[in-house]
Amino acid sequence: MPVYFIQAGEDGPIKIGFARDVGRRIANMRVANPAPLKLRANIPGDARDERAFHARFANLRVRGEWFRPNDELLRFIAAMPAPDNASKRRGRPSHLVGTPLSDWMAANGIDDDALAAALEIDRSTVSRFRRGKHRPSAKTIEKIAVLTNGAVQPNSFFGLPPAEMAAA
Repeated sequence: MPVYFIQAGEDGPIKIGFARDVGRRIANMRVANPAPLKLRANIPGDARDERAFHARFANLRVRGEWFRPNDELLRFIAAMPAPDNASKRRGRPSHLVGTPLSDWMAANGIDDDALAAALEIDRSTVSRFRRGKHRPSAKTIEKIAVLTNGAVQPNSFFGLPPAEMAAA
């Protein structure tokens, strides 16, 4: 199910949610919303991803799943694939999870056992992160970013460009 970013009006709040059918979700939302709604982005994800985005932008929360559209959130959305392309994808992008983590581990001579010990998680879980079979929790993503001194950023786990690229 995609995680979506829908904006109310030209400069209104942005709803971050997830739904099996984003088109149907927008149609249902239009019934109760006086402002025109625009799908700004949608990417493959689930409830855990939605919660991670809610946590990331918690300082912008207006109410519930609605967030103020400041520069940080708008740049983040602008770095995502266009909604038309994203809605046609099946499954996760090939670069979604694991590549930056695998690269960092290889460059630093870190194996699954060592990373698992540092993160205080199971070795098989690290293997799944590294191979893109599983996405870490928001808390573990933060631990990985700190442990790697920012070489592996939270965006890496959502198939998005690094934050400095998204801000450009």
